[in-house]
Amino acid sequence: MAVGGEGPAIPAARRARFGSDLKPRLAAAVAMGGLALATAWVGGFIFALFWWLASIVVLWEWQRLVGGARLAERVATGEYLALVMDCTGQDALIWQERGAPLAGEHTREVLGQAGYDAATIERLEQAGVIATARP
Repeated sequence: MAVGGEGPAIPAARRARFGSDLKPRLAAAVAMGGLALATAWVGGFIFALFWWLASIVVLWEWQRLVGGARLAERVATGEYLALVMDCTGQDALIWQERGAPLAGEHTREVLGQAGYDAATIERLEQAGVIATARP
């Protein structure tokens, strides 16, 4: 409501349009959520490609909100840099060769570096306190 009893602060034409795209946006969100879960299930290159494309959409929307000249160039530069950083990371190269670590794969090494001896780690595993992946 406007100050001084002048009527609604939002014009009627704009009020009618406000929220009119809620249903399509909700349907798109549900569809994208399902697609995101499916790519997580499949994993690998499909997963990386989906989230790279999603990052382009997010960057595009963000750059539109921020404003400024040469929107396409800003988005392309940002995505190129993100792709270079993703592909040149040491972890990315290791994961491409042998896959992501298994649950508990490095538990023994981490606990050893934290000062636990092998006998203590073995007792923790037998007691069910920790889980390790056996080779």
